[in-house]
Amino acid sequence: QKSWKLPMPSELSVEVLKQFDRAGNQIKCALFSLMKQLCITLQVQPNTFSIANSLAPSLDGIASEDLDVQSKAFEYLEIAARLSSEPLKDFKENISGLVDGVAKATAKTANNRVKLNALRSAGVLCRCVEKADEKNAAKLFESAFETMKIRDVDVEVKRAALTAVAQIVRQVSSALGDYHADILPVLMDRLNNSSTQLTALQSLSSIAESGALDLTSKLEEIIQTLCKFMRTQTSNQVKYESARTLEAVVQKNGKAIKAFAPSLLTEAGQHATDSDTYLCSLVLKLIGAIVKSPAQDVLKESKEMNKVMERMLLFTQSPLVDSKALTSIVECFRVVSLTVSTFDELLAKLKDIVSKDTSAHTLSVVAKCIGAMAGSASEKKRNAYIEASLGELKSGGMQIKQLALLSIGDIGRRVNLSSHKGLDQIVFSSFDQENQSIRASASYALGSITAGSLSSYLVGLLQLLDKYREYNYLLLRSVREVVSCYFGRSDEIAQFTPQIFAALVKHTDSKEEAVRAEVAECLGGLAKIEPEKTIKFLHDSLSSKTPFTRAVAVGALRYSLSDEVQEVVGTRFGQFLRMFEDSDLEVRRQ
Repeated sequence: QKSWKLPMPSELSVEVLKQFDRAGNQIKCALFSLMKQLCITLQVQPNTFSIANSLAPSLDGIASEDLDVQSKAFEYLEIAARLSSEPLKDFKENISGLVDGVAKATAKTANNRVKLNALRSAGVLCRCVEKADEKNAAKLFESAFETMKIRDVDVEVKRAALTAVAQIVRQVSSALGDYHADILPVLMDRLNNSSTQLTALQSLSSIAESGALDLTSKLEEIIQTLCKFMRTQTSNQVKYESARTLEAVVQKNGKAIKAFAPSLLTEAGQHATDSDTYLCSLVLKLIGAIVKSPAQDVLKESKEMNKVMERMLLFTQSPLVDSKALTSIVECFRVVSLTVSTFDELLAKLKDIVSKDTSAHTLSVVAKCIGAMAGSASEKKRNAYIEASLGELKSGGMQIKQLALLSIGDIGRRVNLSSHKGLDQIVFSSFDQENQSIRASASYALGSITAGSLSSYLVGLLQLLDKYREYNYLLLRSVREVVSCYFGRSDEIAQFTPQIFAALVKHTDSKEEAVRAEVAECLGGLAKIEPEKTIKFLHDSLSSKTPFTRAVAVGALRYSLSDEVQEVVGTRFGQFLRMFEDSDLEVRRQ
């Protein structure tokens, strides 16, 4: 397992390699399986297992007459090639022999299991071949491509050949020369075979993303086939992969798709519905790629684009918009506002959606779309929108006020708004509103604009937390927004974490359960940014005489668990588990 470390790993590795000299076939199979596990496990212990030294037994293994040994050797070779941190260096001395072994196994071995593992090795082994090594690159490609062309072969072998060809083309396409012209016809043929359809799509997507192969000769056929799959296939996986592949094709062949752009946009627009939100999220990415391409000139004010925009606006009102679809629709509106439409035009259409019956979910989606567009718009247009929104806070209806606050927050996440004097105080004044939804929107907005300009707003936010106890819950939600914006960006907030930490500690023993819950979530989030200090505090808090503080510490652990925190928590986890025996019910419940 990757989560634990072996004692004396170097000695163990050397001893395992020694065993090959006198081992029978069964023992060799076991040794290859063990080496595979060691290779995986020792990723967490660098320089303790020499992949280069393990390749000599692998060469003997793939040349063995015993099919089980041969198969196990190829399994190990695949893992070693995949996990090597320096593949060119590790495999340099043995690469020719390994490539010959793979080529021989794929061409002459009748056993499907050996052939399957050999092809899987070929696909990964290409990363160990120098780009200038045309001889070995060509051998690897031929071994996979010849199998890919055969019709009457095991389905799993066909799929492995398709995957291997895609990997080799991505990695060493420059060394393949005249083979380029032969790949697409065979790949298109495999697309029309139901047993290899999905794998062929994945391979085509991989090749298209890399830009390693010129697709123009078959571009029209590719687009028509993939559009047909999205329209007629019953398999969701095939539909999803078709949308991903089309996006990759459009991104890498922007100029060439100009003639197909209107029809492709129409086809994509038909799937921009909430009947399948995951497909919709992929299609919205495709629409974004189309309007960003050189084909955007023919799409401006076109009837196809207008129909797509109508569907996009309709989709924002769906209660089924989930996180993936939300990310895609927000980005799509942003791209469209910069290419085939304008910020002002789309803003008017989005605001027309809002009425007194608009749900909180739809308001949030619309606000994020506006925030993304405004963040990318000119400073003049952005400032004009913010000023108009601040005016709406004084005179607008409930939904309009919510939209204004949420969109200001979403703009603030993307752009530093400190040039708007007193913006944080204006937003904070909405905490006095009677409507709970408006207060929650104000809390989100205050946290978001603070996250976008920590040096300008954080001190003020923490001072408000000290000064206004009646708003502690809402202000802590603002702090939570600040913390959540910096997951994976700890360096950017590092100088401010001591202030945030000190402010949170003051409220761990609050008598209000809602306040304690927010403190726990904030501390859990802070642990992902600064794990050592935060987890130590939580561990020490378990000994507090105050039950509320102990409960917050246990609750915070729940929100902190992540890859960044796992190792820090591990040494102290026993103490947290002992809280099941705490005398206080609240602590045990957490």
